[in-house]
Amino acid sequence: MSVDKNREMSDAQKKKYLRLPNPEKVTYKEACTTNHRKVAIKAFCRECMGYEHAAVDIRNCTSLDCPLYNHRPYRK
Repeated sequence: MSVDKNREMSDAQKKKYLRLPNPEKVTYKEACTTNHRKVAIKAFCRECMGYEHAAVDIRNCTSLDCPLYNHRPYRK
């Protein structure tokens, strides 16, 4: 059984974090500092969809060539 160890965000990640809308900061920080794949995929998809109304947009994603398409959150 592996223990989930938090890690520090890189300088580039910290800069990006500061530019994010406040509601997105929690997910992004968790994605950058833990080994939770689901959270990382969710953060990526939300960024790809432009954050606003992301859950609906991700559910209706048409980027079939995206390597994360079959792993995206909010699927039907």
